[in-house]
Amino acid sequence: MVSTDSEHRADLSAAARLVDAERFRAEELRVAHTDPLGPLAETDVDVYADLPAERREGALAEHVRALPGYLDRVATRLDDRLPAGLRLRAAERARASAGHLEGDLRSVPGAEAAAEAFRRYATAVSAAKPVAGLLGLERLAGLLRTHEGVETPPKDLLAEVSDEVGRLAAELDRKSRALGGTAAELLSAAELRGSVLGTTEKIVERLREFWLGTGLVTVDPTAMPDIRRMRQRDGTAAVEIVISGPLDEIRRPHVLYLPDPDLTAGGPSAAVWRNYLNEPMLEMIAVHETFAGHYLHAKMSESMRSIVRSCLRTSGFTEGWAHYAEELAVECGLADGRPLVELAQLRSALVSASRLLIFLSVHLRRWTFQDAADHLVRVCGWAPQVAVREALVVPGDFDCTAYCLGKLAIRRWRSGAGGDLRAFHDRILRAGFAPLATVEEYWTARPVENGAGVSP
Repeated sequence: MVSTDSEHRADLSAAARLVDAERFRAEELRVAHTDPLGPLAETDVDVYADLPAERREGALAEHVRALPGYLDRVATRLDDRLPAGLRLRAAERARASAGHLEGDLRSVPGAEAAAEAFRRYATAVSAAKPVAGLLGLERLAGLLRTHEGVETPPKDLLAEVSDEVGRLAAELDRKSRALGGTAAELLSAAELRGSVLGTTEKIVERLREFWLGTGLVTVDPTAMPDIRRMRQRDGTAAVEIVISGPLDEIRRPHVLYLPDPDLTAGGPSAAVWRNYLNEPMLEMIAVHETFAGHYLHAKMSESMRSIVRSCLRTSGFTEGWAHYAEELAVECGLADGRPLVELAQLRSALVSASRLLIFLSVHLRRWTFQDAADHLVRVCGWAPQVAVREALVVPGDFDCTAYCLGKLAIRRWRSGAGGDLRAFHDRILRAGFAPLATVEEYWTARPVENGAGVSP
């Protein structure tokens, strides 16, 4: 029997795709090893931060004391061959966790032993032989289909993304030249006038009012995320939004974590931070993470009846919506009279499109890892040492491709949505954090025929 309830159909669709993605991972990709990043997710000692003080100290100490035994056991189950990018990311994160315990958490009983265990784990991961782990045409098509319902042949998708990269690179170059420099030079010169946290809070408040004024998506005029200093760094991400658990008896606030370095300090480290945490880039980060990106998406999803689409998240629509919001903001006038904000948006879009291009090109064996690094240096203006690391990581991180993949799908849906963009945006946001094909089925209020799926 076919359900006539669009909520029920969406739950069934999302659940079926999630199961199929796991089946594909196990049977087709033969991922039998313990993913070295997976165990590290279980070691997060910052989950106790919002507990009352009398409970927090005991729970944190118990967790920290258990870490050495847990990490040592997991390390014995790692494969002796791991995809190069996955191996690199896991070792970096383990070392960063060790530093976090020796820094912010050094007073917690057992912190020193736990830090040493993280270093042993990093050593065990690094001892695995790095392998390319290339998918090839058939398995790449299967990955796109089972994880997000994308039926577009990978070669066609590659051509579309190549065009997108070319368009963005040309536009960024043209507008940067008109302002008298490269995008990196112009943006890094736009220094913050206050702290990162204080500046971001003002930006987020302004963004809330901006989106209320556009009328293109429903915004709660009283809603505001908590903004806090980043708990720890893993060497790869500078910003993190944590969505509170939808099944929590008392819903905690959604929290945006940001680094707050001393941007006035000298040396190469401060220069790197200024390149990323300048005001125009911080505005685009705030759009992506808060209004009208992840935070607004989470707020819209709070009223959902669905456990499947609120608790089990896929990246295609989740990241695609937040990335689409960056583009939509500029389209709606956020950058009017502020050309550096438009440069920040174009730069973000170019990097995201380049990551999808690299993922497809490497797995289709059109590019080597060196070709990917050369693209990032030549087209995105990255430093060679940073580009080499990214070229290794991206082919092993499907989630990083989701930004552009999802944005292209939302653009296509919008072209058939008619004139009421607010209704369109609100409808897709209420689909929750489902795979792309499920969101398309939901907003059109009709099931897609068997074998059909989305095409970005």
